[in-house]
Amino acid sequence: MTLRRSSDWASRLTTGGTKLSTESHAPARQLFSQAIGLGATFDTELLEEIADVTATEGRAKYNAYSQEEDRDIYKGLTFWSPNVNIFRDPRWGRGHETYGEDPYLTKELGVSFVKRTPG
Repeated sequence: MTLRRSSDWASRLTTGGTKLSTESHAPARQLFSQAIGLGATFDTELLEEIADVTATEGRAKYNAYSQEEDRDIYKGLTFWSPNVNIFRDPRWGRGHETYGEDPYLTKELGVSFVKRTPG
């Protein structure tokens, strides 16, 4: 039995579930900007639309893989989004995964994203 890290099963919903299409025959998917770019828009309605599109697409891909009994890596419904850490220290190196350093903006965008993720 091979043990896998929980991160092996997760996809990043903010960028369009990038790990959901790991094979060359996998259908195309939507791609959106990194979270730092989405934060720069200050647009909560846009984040709601992005969450809705990517959550719907994630469920569709999961259902398609499930019909084939394919439960391999990156084909589940575990999504790690949004990352609402506040980016304060440039040495961290993962600031592009956050909405930025403004706590109010991060809260507003995070709430908007989570509201529409369930579909």
